[in-house]
Amino acid sequence: MRPLPLRSALLIGPLLIAPLAVTPLRAQASRPSGTWRLDLAKSDSFPARPGPRGDSLGRPRAGLGGMGGEAGGRGGMEGGMGGRGRMGGGRRLGGTPSAKDLARMRQTYGLLRHPPRTIRFDPGDSTVTLGDDSGATTTWRTDGTKYLEKVEDAGDIETRIRWASDGLVIERKVDGGGRIRENYGLGLGGKRLIVFVELDASGQELSLTRQYQPDTSGGS
Repeated sequence: MRPLPLRSALLIGPLLIAPLAVTPLRAQASRPSGTWRLDLAKSDSFPARPGPRGDSLGRPRAGLGGMGGEAGGRGGMEGGMGGRGRMGGGRRLGGTPSAKDLARMRQTYGLLRHPPRTIRFDPGDSTVTLGDDSGATTTWRTDGTKYLEKVEDAGDIETRIRWASDGLVIERKVDGGGRIRENYGLGLGGKRLIVFVELDASGQELSLTRQYQPDTSGGS
């Protein structure tokens, strides 16, 4: 077999390599779609409220309940997700916080304790609908728009929702109280919606994970 002329080899070579370059792009995970419901049994637990001065916000205390699982966080998510809730290890408060500071920190914890029970990714990826404990739903734009909720005698709440690559990021900030960041993405071969949650309240840090399963009830 005669070797190809150099000119022909230069033309054919990129055509042979092109399919290999496309394969990794096709292997990327797609964005979540449809409706998902919170699975309490496979989500990390966390303290119900900040501890007294000198305690880390992330350290479990006796008598404080969580969302589900063992106190202090699960040992790891099934299927090797490894999303372990890190309870403790945060920086301690410097000085004595005021009553307003503590109230706004509790307000931030209140947001953490009441995650969306359902999440529906609406067609077109331009909006997402979140359902709360009562069954009420709210639809939000996912273009990074900042929404400000005025709260009387407490910290105003700023909410921002946006897509980042193949995941959805929800950020909520309590004026003077702290910030919660939630990253939603598919895991376990697309069978689960995995959420990585980070809380930062007055320098205190807490991380945990949640899992959502496909909602087959036909509700929102």
